[in-house]
Amino acid sequence: GTQKSVALPPSYMGAWRVSGQRTNIEAAPQYQNGIGSLFAPTTSNVWNIAGNPQKGYTLTTDQGVSTSLNIYKVTGNQAFIRYQHPISKTMAQEAIVMQLENGAMSFSGLERISIVKEGEPQPRAKVTYQLNGRRQ
Repeated sequence: GTQKSVALPPSYMGAWRVSGQRTNIEAAPQYQNGIGSLFAPTTSNVWNIAGNPQKGYTLTTDQGVSTSLNIYKVTGNQAFIRYQHPISKTMAQEAIVMQLENGAMSFSGLERISIVKEGEPQPRAKVTYQLNGRRQ
C-alpha cells in the first residue's frame, strides 16, 4: 500500500553523487562468511530523488534500483528516510539519515541496511555505511 509521506523539502530533490564507507557489519553466525562480500567496503552511486507528498517519493540509482521512499521525519536540514527492496529471497530494509550542508550542495549521513527473511525472527545481517553526497 501507499504510505503518506512527510513532505520532503525541494533541497533534497534531484541527482546526488553518493559515496559510502562501510563502518559496521553484523551477521547471524550462519551468514558471517559471505556477508562481507555482499556489501562492499566502499560504494559509489548516483541517486536521483523525485516526487511530492501527494504522489509519494522515489529513489532511482545508476545501478538500476528504483524504489518508493517513506519520508519518516524532516527536522531542519536533516531527513529520516526509509525504504525496502527485495534481494534474492530476502528483503533489504534501509534507513537513511541525510544531513544537508553547504546550502544543500552536499550532505553527510548514515545508511543502515537490515537483511530480513519472512518468518525469521531476527535479521540475517545489519550493515551500516557512512555516506557523503554532493550535487551531481
